[in-house]
Amino acid sequence: MSHEITNTDGLVLHAEKAWHGIGKVVESAPTPGQALTLAGIDWNVEERELHLEQQTGLATMAHTPITTHKALQRSDNNQVLSVVGTNYEVLQNEELASFCYDLAGEADVRVESAGSLKGGRRIWFLLKSETLCVGKQCDEVEPYVLCYNSHDGSSSLEFMPTTIRVVCNNTLTWARGKSQNKFRFRHTKNMKSHMRAAVQEIRDCFLSIEEWNKNMDVLASQEMSHDQIGSYFWRAYEAVQGVVPSLEDGGKMAASRQARADETIDQWIRTLHREANDHQLPVTKWLAVNAVTNYIDHNSRVNRSVRSDHADSTEARTWSNLFGGNAAKKARALSVMQSM
Repeated sequence: MSHEITNTDGLVLHAEKAWHGIGKVVESAPTPGQALTLAGIDWNVEERELHLEQQTGLATMAHTPITTHKALQRSDNNQVLSVVGTNYEVLQNEELASFCYDLAGEADVRVESAGSLKGGRRIWFLLKSETLCVGKQCDEVEPYVLCYNSHDGSSSLEFMPTTIRVVCNNTLTWARGKSQNKFRFRHTKNMKSHMRAAVQEIRDCFLSIEEWNKNMDVLASQEMSHDQIGSYFWRAYEAVQGVVPSLEDGGKMAASRQARADETIDQWIRTLHREANDHQLPVTKWLAVNAVTNYIDHNSRVNRSVRSDHADSTEARTWSNLFGGNAAKKARALSVMQSM
């Protein structure tokens, strides 16, 4: 199935079904503990020894222990999730839910969705905080943190914050100062102690959405002239796509890249003014940034290696927009605007 949800997976969603139409929808956003049960991921991962079976005679078999690896098995249906090295540290689904409580602290954070993919090999909780308003016109932005774990050695445990602008469904990652906006923990024996040590740092990143909101309010209060718009879009284009060579230095290839840059920037300008007109908004730095992020979310190419890790192009684009290459591009576009 293109959404990677099998008949042994579970999913719970708040308010409405996901695009694939699968999952249990609940009216009230659940806590992490409630979501664990509602999504059907309240099972454990059990470690099993491996043995090499060899025939030593006509009716006898020898079983030699394999000491370098172990199998991981679901407790509810005995499905083997993976074979990993013996030093691989398992983080149970219940432990991930508990850690989500720790991250939330006293903040009003609920689970927007939670579930499993690929037969339980991937587990996630999507935490949502209160909707924010950017600018005097209250441009609604919804903050999220994805908590993502694997039981097959395919990825580390990851925590990644992002925001979604309601009016056009485009995303923009937030970061606090120079701190990182993605946290990873490898499945090693020190994994859980590293997680405990990082709780406050991750929580600070989560709570820094208020600071991010104030910074975006500043952008929403600053109108731009025609020349400022052109200057920003050109600088943003080079930050996102790379420096465009001059015609004198690059010949035909430069001409092609110049044409592509002009075409993209023209599209950004049209998006900016269309949105300002449709919603009767002033042309501000906030709108200009969102013209760029909207293009990246919906039109920018997704790296081939990212596509190969996902079942279809829609899934790959969503992942890239929220947490991958496209998210990094949008962060660079925002950084350019904040430097002006």
